[in-house]
Amino acid sequence: MSVAEAKLSEVPPDAILLSKHDAIIHQLKIMKSWKNKSDTFVFRYGGTFLGCISAGVGIFLNSHFRKKYRLFDYGRLSSYLPIVVLPAALSLLFHTQFVTTETTLPNICATCMETRASAIQAMTGCVLPLILAPLSSIPVAMQYHTYDVPFITKEPMKVFKLVQKQTKPIANILMAIFVGQAMIASVVTYYEMKSVHRVRTKLAKLEYDLEHNQV
Repeated sequence: MSVAEAKLSEVPPDAILLSKHDAIIHQLKIMKSWKNKSDTFVFRYGGTFLGCISAGVGIFLNSHFRKKYRLFDYGRLSSYLPIVVLPAALSLLFHTQFVTTETTLPNICATCMETRASAIQAMTGCVLPLILAPLSSIPVAMQYHTYDVPFITKEPMKVFKLVQKQTKPIANILMAIFVGQAMIASVVTYYEMKSVHRVRTKLAKLEYDLEHNQV
């Protein structure tokens, strides 16, 4: 059964009324149980793909700041885990919750969804790792005395300027990552909506054929 939005006066007598929440759950079940997996591939794995990209950015930024603070193998695992796992998890979670599920609604603003997806991905896939990378490296550098780092509680501005100085060499790369993340998220969302439209169209045709005894 396909879902359509209509005014109460236009609803057919045999129609089943659903709330927005129930309609989304119903559509998600259809998408997840759809037999032709190629029709729903991006819808199923788009969020995971974006999460992997965020993890990749986290690895790059953590490696950059670890080199700046001369950390070598000190605290490698403890620094990589939060910077890789957290952005990836939040990217997947937020995209799935606020973009993918919303694309199942019949009358949805495509531009709004793509803009929302771009903003979420740029924040979780670029800004968040950029904040976490120096924050995880600085304590390790202070602990093992690999770099002369000012105390963040006593001289926060000096720490900020230090991080700013170390970020400057990759400023152009960061800008490219920020824009690239936003563009990729927009493209993924476009194809997610296309997947939903494809399934909805095929389902409507199937229902039409059944009603007119053409199956």
